[in-house]
Amino acid sequence: MLIANKKINQAALNTTLIHQSYSEYAKRFNLNYNELIVLYSLVTQKVCTQKQIGAIRELPKQTVHNICRKWIAEGIINVLDNAEDKREKNLTLSKKGQTLALPIIEPLLELEYQSVAEFGAENMHAFIHYFSTLQKIIAKNIGSK
Repeated sequence: MLIANKKINQAALNTTLIHQSYSEYAKRFNLNYNELIVLYSLVTQKVCTQKQIGAIRELPKQTVHNICRKWIAEGIINVLDNAEDKREKNLTLSKKGQTLALPIIEPLLELEYQSVAEFGAENMHAFIHYFSTLQKIIAKNIGSK
């Protein structure tokens, strides 16, 4: 049993270390991890809701709300009506937001592409498959989504 526990802990540690790499990248631009993920979402999704942003990396709703509220006030994010759900507002980057976000997120996307290329497409596919399978088994046995 101890071996299984060590392997789960190693998998969790590796996930944490990947998260930490993104946090370190964010610090280069005087952002925190959560702010980076909000920008990442707005650049890659173009138009999204706060709920969608939170779902991308399981960020707490209140965290996303606070970041978005701050950036709406600063003119970084535009708020649009959502025809599908009147309770949710669509968010996009303003021109000011694009000026802020693109020099941060575009190089990050390139670094992600480079990392996947270095790791290998086949390895990445297998990793995602096995890690997703493990996550589902853990969720079934321990409980979660």
